[in-house]
Amino acid sequence: MRNDRQIISDVAAWISDLDIAAIPRRVSDKLRHQVLNMLAAAAAGTRSSIGERLALAFSAGGGDAWSLPAGRVYSLEEAVALGSSLTMTMDYDDYLVFGHTGHSAITVPLVLGDREDMRLSEVLPAMAAANEIAGRLGAATLLGPRNGQMWSYIHLAGGAAAAARVLGLDARRTAHALALALYQPVLPLYPGFMGGESKVLTAAGPTVTGVHAALLARAGIEGNLGIMEGDGGFLDELSFLPLPFFFSGWGEAWVTDTLAFKPYPGCAYLDTTLDAWDGIKRQAGEGGMSFHPDDVQELLVEASMLTMGMDDLARKYRDSKPLAPVNVNFSLPTSLALAVLNGRLTPACLEPSYLDENAERILKLAGKVELVHDWGATLELLETQGRTLDLAAIFGGFSIRELVRLRRELRNNLAQADLGWRDVRDLWHALPPAVRGGLLRAPMRLIVKPPGRRRAVPIDFGGVNLESLRLPFPARLTVRFRDGTAYSSRCSIPRGAPGNPSYLQEVGEKWHREAAPVLGEERAARAARLILEEDPPLRELLDLVTPSS
Repeated sequence: MRNDRQIISDVAAWISDLDIAAIPRRVSDKLRHQVLNMLAAAAAGTRSSIGERLALAFSAGGGDAWSLPAGRVYSLEEAVALGSSLTMTMDYDDYLVFGHTGHSAITVPLVLGDREDMRLSEVLPAMAAANEIAGRLGAATLLGPRNGQMWSYIHLAGGAAAAARVLGLDARRTAHALALALYQPVLPLYPGFMGGESKVLTAAGPTVTGVHAALLARAGIEGNLGIMEGDGGFLDELSFLPLPFFFSGWGEAWVTDTLAFKPYPGCAYLDTTLDAWDGIKRQAGEGGMSFHPDDVQELLVEASMLTMGMDDLARKYRDSKPLAPVNVNFSLPTSLALAVLNGRLTPACLEPSYLDENAERILKLAGKVELVHDWGATLELLETQGRTLDLAAIFGGFSIRELVRLRRELRNNLAQADLGWRDVRDLWHALPPAVRGGLLRAPMRLIVKPPGRRRAVPIDFGGVNLESLRLPFPARLTVRFRDGTAYSSRCSIPRGAPGNPSYLQEVGEKWHREAAPVLGEERAARAARLILEEDPPLRELLDLVTPSS
């Protein structure tokens, strides 16, 4: 483990010195698209029934901080909490390879930057800082009790880093802001995440806490700068096997390079199946076929272990109301059924009123969906990741005892990781030879790790080319119709992810779909132009995207 205080001190020094000139042009371009994407997600959220109730709940105090839907009528805490909740209402956000960072990384710089009369270019470093620290925190605790959106504690760091950078804190006070924020990590519970409507608050509390930590640090309150390392430290408590080497390569490797944007509301593991559905519609149209949803006899989806785990999670926590929006977000059969019934899965499909009125039709079609695991898809996922991240080096350094303990802990704590020994055996045989060799590299003498022995850093994260990292969720969809015809389409890289040539274009189309109905075509187009191509004062930009202004 690294020596005391080094992780937080290193990252704080980097954050405090970061300016727009130090951010590669490709990264700042992705940050601008992230702003547009999260505003689109928030705009969709404001039009939802839960979004309307969130706006009512967070407008009691009054103030001058900005948030959708009403503009500068919120207190600072309300604006941050509301903004980071609206972007999560539809599961319509964006994500890095190691976390959904945008809820804090975009919300905080917009809210605080507006209060500080800053321009868009002046808050881009805060957004980059939040992405990088939150993304690395997710990576370092990858082998822990939660993952994905349930890495809610990454927003403690994201909120603190973004606020510290906007407020211009020096390295010392930025370090204390991070230390204060990480003092009380949060851990969401599966029943609340998958049931009811509490999931929308996943990022809100941690993000507000991160902002408060920065304000406290600015006032001179200090935390323990060694809180990340050692027995009982953050990494020790939040991970079964910490991976601290991800806290390196600041300014060399950019996890922001891995940004992916959701074109559909729901878990990212749905995207390639829904992309495949679009492909089948095109095939049918080119063949002159016109069909009604009632003509569908069977929908077969062959997908990777990640998609299977997602759907298992949805079924495990489905309550007496199987079409609750949050459950649909993780259910492949119901999400696909909604896409078939409506032509495309949209936020309107997730409105409780629509789900209730059409429950019989949706469930009937969802019952025709068969989801099966394809080891080839899982292997493609692992091989693609392995081209950028040296999985053999990462896992080969663990002892046999540690790996056995890891499997036990994951099975006990991670709802999607309930693998039997047969699954482990099949996965082993599906692994690339280099990865199997790396796992076998741990000699038997490491079964009992010598006391006090430190593991060598397995990789230099600064040397990882994250521009080339791809996030494939391979899926093949086959649709059979009553007349005997069948169409099949396979997709690997989601259309909103790196590796798809037009993936940034998806963000503009998403913004147009969600903003134009409220702002009008001209106003929405002007806002997109300001965000993607110009350097507007935030006050001007946020007034433009506020429907009531």
